[in-house]
Amino acid sequence: MTSSSQLSAIIEWAGNKGIDFNAEFLDSPPAFLDLRPLLSPEELASYGAGICVTIKTPPEAKYTGQIGWWITPSGKKGTWCSMGDDDGEIGTEWLADFDSEEAMISVLDAGLAEFLNLGNA
Repeated sequence: MTSSSQLSAIIEWAGNKGIDFNAEFLDSPPAFLDLRPLLSPEELASYGAGICVTIKTPPEAKYTGQIGWWITPSGKKGTWCSMGDDDGEIGTEWLADFDSEEAMISVLDAGLAEFLNLGNA
């Protein structure tokens, strides 16, 4: 599993669902997805570049906001966060570890389904 294979799987997944998304390779997670201060020194030493994926709710949704994921090439210690446009506080959580692109897509799918259900509430 590589960042390139993960990105290809994300592009295919989003395309099949008709999702408007942003995904980019970054050297480190953006601030809203950064839980590196919680890593052990050993984990931090192997932590590096990854993919930041963000999806916003459709403009017609009652709840507007976005969900974001930090995907690591190893599939370990990724993070995710969802937030409403008017949320005063944002909570970032660890993403479930995965060991294949298929498992990664399952994790993303579950998070997205929950997020979009909020948008239709």
